[in-house]
Amino acid sequence: MVKDAGLACRFVISKRPEGAPVTERAVPLAIFQAEPSVKRHFLRRWLKSPGLQDLDIRSILDWDYYIERLSSAVQKIITIPAALQHVANPVPRVPHPDWLRKKLLEKTDVFKQRRISDMFSKASAKPRLTPDVVDVEDAAGPTGSRKRVRINSTNEQDDAGDSVLMEDRDGEDAEAAEAGSQDAIGATNKPPVVNALSRTPGPAASSAVTDLDKPWFEALGEPPRLRRDSSKGFADWLRFHKRKWRHQRAQQRACNAGGGASKRARTAGDSADSTAGESLSTTNILAPLPLQSVGIGASSGVGGMSAFIRRNQRALLDRPWEIVQLAGETGEPGLFRMWIVVDQELRCVKVQVPRIFYVNHLTAKTDCPADAEHQYRRVSRTLPRNRVAHHLYEYRMPESVYRKNQDSIRAQLMTNDVLGVFELSTSLWFRAVLRLGCLCVVDRDWARRLVASGRDTDTFPLDSLWLRSASQSPYLASSRGLKLSHFYHHTSGRLQIWAIFTPGNQPRCHVFIMAQSGGRLASDWPGLATGYAAEWRRREAAMREALGDQLIDGFMPPETFSFDVKSEQNIDGIVKAIDKCLSSNKTERRTPTIMTVDSSTPLSELTRRFHSLQDYPLVPVPPLHQLLFNSGHQPDSAEETYGLGLDWQRLGAARMIGHYLDSCVAYAKQLSVARYHQVPIGNLPINANESAILGIDVFLGRTLLKQNHLLWCSDSESPDLGGFESDDLRLDLDLTCEIEPFETVRPGFYPAYCAHIDVSSLAVCALLQCARIHEMEGGAQTYEILPVQGVEEMMSEAAGSSLSQYDETAACSTAFRTIRSLALAWIRDVTQHSHRCADNLLVHLQRWFRSPQSRFHDPALLRTLQRLMRKLQIHLLAELRTLGGGQVIRADFYNILLATGKQNPDDCLAYARHVCRTLCSKDAFQALDLQVSGVYSALLFLDAANFCGIRYEVTPEDEEDLEDEAEEAEDRRDRSASEIRPSQHPSLRHRRMECQWNLGEFLPISLQPAFDTVLTGLLLATETLLYEEGKTAGKGLEEALLTLLKGSLSHDLMAQVDAFRRRFKSAGGAASKLIAVPNPPGRRADADCANGGLEFAKSVCRVLSLADCLAEEADRVKAALLRLAGVGEFSSRGDWTNPCASLTLAEVACHRCDFVRNLDLCRDPLRRGRGAQGSWLCPRCDSPYERSMLELRLLNVAKLLAMNSSLQDLTCSKCNSVMDRSLAKLCPCAGKFRCTVNGPDMLVQLRTLLSVAEHFDLALLRTTANLLLSTL
Repeated sequence: MVKDAGLACRFVISKRPEGAPVTERAVPLAIFQAEPSVKRHFLRRWLKSPGLQDLDIRSILDWDYYIERLSSAVQKIITIPAALQHVANPVPRVPHPDWLRKKLLEKTDVFKQRRISDMFSKASAKPRLTPDVVDVEDAAGPTGSRKRVRINSTNEQDDAGDSVLMEDRDGEDAEAAEAGSQDAIGATNKPPVVNALSRTPGPAASSAVTDLDKPWFEALGEPPRLRRDSSKGFADWLRFHKRKWRHQRAQQRACNAGGGASKRARTAGDSADSTAGESLSTTNILAPLPLQSVGIGASSGVGGMSAFIRRNQRALLDRPWEIVQLAGETGEPGLFRMWIVVDQELRCVKVQVPRIFYVNHLTAKTDCPADAEHQYRRVSRTLPRNRVAHHLYEYRMPESVYRKNQDSIRAQLMTNDVLGVFELSTSLWFRAVLRLGCLCVVDRDWARRLVASGRDTDTFPLDSLWLRSASQSPYLASSRGLKLSHFYHHTSGRLQIWAIFTPGNQPRCHVFIMAQSGGRLASDWPGLATGYAAEWRRREAAMREALGDQLIDGFMPPETFSFDVKSEQNIDGIVKAIDKCLSSNKTERRTPTIMTVDSSTPLSELTRRFHSLQDYPLVPVPPLHQLLFNSGHQPDSAEETYGLGLDWQRLGAARMIGHYLDSCVAYAKQLSVARYHQVPIGNLPINANESAILGIDVFLGRTLLKQNHLLWCSDSESPDLGGFESDDLRLDLDLTCEIEPFETVRPGFYPAYCAHIDVSSLAVCALLQCARIHEMEGGAQTYEILPVQGVEEMMSEAAGSSLSQYDETAACSTAFRTIRSLALAWIRDVTQHSHRCADNLLVHLQRWFRSPQSRFHDPALLRTLQRLMRKLQIHLLAELRTLGGGQVIRADFYNILLATGKQNPDDCLAYARHVCRTLCSKDAFQALDLQVSGVYSALLFLDAANFCGIRYEVTPEDEEDLEDEAEEAEDRRDRSASEIRPSQHPSLRHRRMECQWNLGEFLPISLQPAFDTVLTGLLLATETLLYEEGKTAGKGLEEALLTLLKGSLSHDLMAQVDAFRRRFKSAGGAASKLIAVPNPPGRRADADCANGGLEFAKSVCRVLSLADCLAEEADRVKAALLRLAGVGEFSSRGDWTNPCASLTLAEVACHRCDFVRNLDLCRDPLRRGRGAQGSWLCPRCDSPYERSMLELRLLNVAKLLAMNSSLQDLTCSKCNSVMDRSLAKLCPCAGKFRCTVNGPDMLVQLRTLLSVAEHFDLALLRTTANLLLSTL
């Protein structure tokens, strides 16, 4: 209401316009009494709602505003005074404000460190006797003469235990003395004044304690009631509480000594004390004494506080540290924050990591460093690539000193005496992880020196900490004393959602939403609490099973949550709101909390944006489906891309709640990975593949350090070889590792049944059987060679030094043996303990060899492994041929297509499985995993991208049927093939036709269906002849197919070519949709694209000629088609060449299911789309490969092509010897020199790269390819 001279106006607050200040939403009350037209006009104008129809005041009022005003009044009058008087909230619908809740938590929190000023008051300089203070014992007795009494805790007969001077009163009766004593002691409500610090219990006091393991109410019984009308009742009450206080002191002393009462007993006694002592609080007698229940009171003084600090320092030095997270550097270089758990307490300490590097000097150093910070010492280590260590010195200095003098240090290391500088690229974080692991202890000698110095510290040098194995001490095995909060962030389209889940006594979730378009979303989000409860009940069993008994108490999500939803318009508002929420949670929640993070944003970016996150140890947890090793599970796409659609609230809530409930399970799985890898759980990558690569790096790094081997780890793609990374580029010019993988192909027509065998773990098998592979070749194990030297070193030495020593296999022999020993250990863990993490490391081992993300990535190791894989594959195919009856159609590192010659699929399946079992039983192939994945019949095979056949899928049900019907299969073999129908075979239940013809993509659109129809018709005709007419794969089948080709099939081909020729002439040569030739990636520049009919004729005849029985007739049909197309039979235009070039990347791994295969970017049948939306799909899980990863590998191919062209040798055209004399025109044999690299082949490869870049819109690759083509 507003009043002024001649003015009295009453207002109401409306809820519109939304988001406007209260003053702008004030509406005069008189408008509701006006005429309807006037009321409608002004209300629409004031409320800024032109379409307003409901003019009822109840629908216009801002009820939330009035409820808030009423709640404020209730708080001021009722709830706040009640809370200050320790009364429960009498109006539960009106919650306490945040400041009051914080204050109440501070008062009732037993874990809070209290200030000393809250327990004591400052004593006067000259303490003197106070005549108004009486003895507590005398206050209960009769009146007597005034006397002075000193209550001393050291006296055996004293029961009060306080060193406070008191004196009684005389001249009063008993009742007056009792009342006066109570007023004198309690009415002032002031803390006691401490004049003595001694608190040594006497023998009587020690003997009076009954049982320290029990709380006082169990050891002493129920306390007597305090009766004001009787002095005897007060004396009994006081005598009981003296015994109780003595019992609590003894418990505290025993706890300080390390062998006393348990914390549970003291806590139970404290809670009972607060309950049973209500009468004590009402009269305010000896008010400071309850502080003794937490071990800090008037009696403990400085000694108690110092003992508490000494206990914490002693636990920090004696107990093992369970490292939760090794966070980033602080403001000081080399100083890392580390969150640890010691005795179930979460702490934050700092670790100083020095800069360590090694210098290989040609001559020994004789001078001694004057500065202690630049100390060095001579060491004996094995250098990377087995280089010779002449005089190796280890330099150690603080990181701040190194960064300050970095330029001068590098200048000193560039002298002629320095042969190499090693481990300069090793990051400090990785060195700390290798040193500490997930469990560490403080060095005893360093701890003794620290205790002797009498100083406290929270900064520890890295050398003072030692790794402890997880088998010696459990790592985060219990959740006692810890809580698990969750930070959630997700972006979907224009919508961003943040959520902070805080469990506890009052579980609460703060949700923040923001639309990137700038509009404000409604803050109401109905159904969150009920949806959460329903989802929790559905997942309860799975969560309990994943957490186990030890983690379920602290980390199990609560059954109910209260949700607080807020909407912001910009990111600044979100940041302020989240920082405020995190700060308040840390202030109110005294329990140590670990924050799990579910966000695609890196932790470094999150902590930079939200500063309050630095107050928590952060554990990134990925979505649960990413932790399911080797699974192709994918989340629902609707949940990932709900955006701002009409159903965004339901989908967003389902994803948010589901991810939070999955976070505890993901935490448990990450904890098992951290224990096996011995890496802090907060430092594990969110991606399971990256986590496995980090685990292999950590295992290899620690093993190399134990073997006194220097590390070559680096954050870049090149290994740290002491400065010799680019001295010998020959090792990096092998294109077989990238685009020329091993493959054996035998084109042809196979009417009998063929088996498709999947090969797994070939890399692990080659790594383990490297010695046996060399034995099978008849040679020695070549990588057991002495340390080798560089080219310049060997050339500068005297005669007798052989250049044959320079072998990259021998160069990495030590590292290769170390990796082999690790693989053997992981296999032992898998076979003996069924450890899933070890199996995951073996699965990712081949990816680790190739991945540039690996810190120990070395191209020499990769090439050594691939050579062993090639040799092992060749031996595998040789063993396969020795088994008899089989013919290898196609083979690479991951697939084998075997022609068995069997006449029914059951016999083919049984034979293929027998072959797999026989091969795996041999010693050289025991680590291989061979599985039959399919059976083909009537297979017409040109290459991996061009074939067709009838495929029978092999499923687990088929395997069981085959085992159960073994006897029936024997009976079927005795019958003739004509009696067997396809429907009688169990394996034919999963039968389909599979046709993949990359050739058809380069034909005109109008001829592509005809191409598929001709080949499909030939396939179906073959199947009909085999099964319905009883033909066998022999002369009868060949004659039938030859008759088919001479008859209807040749006439159809003639008709198709003639129709296309007439259509092309009628169009006048102009391109149209029907006769236009598409331009897929990889089209060769020499392909004849103008005459589509000619390409159709050549392609069809080339496929028909795959069958030996049809080759001669196919040539006759081809001659007729060429004449019809206007091309001579012997013209060069009639020769068939594959119109599509091949660009195969070796060993491409899927980031979801870890399936590895060779990917042909131009011919792959799972190629989808074009432009920025184009992708290649994984055949196992249908997930698209990462375009950025493929583009980086293609850029590496372009770099290798350029380096091959620049660094190629000149060879003689006659004797093929390499030119060894500069500027020589002719070879000594009079032959001319020629380039090693074939120019036309390199031009084809660069044009293929450019074609792929343009088709899939790879901008960086397109720029690089154009630049290289311009230089040719």
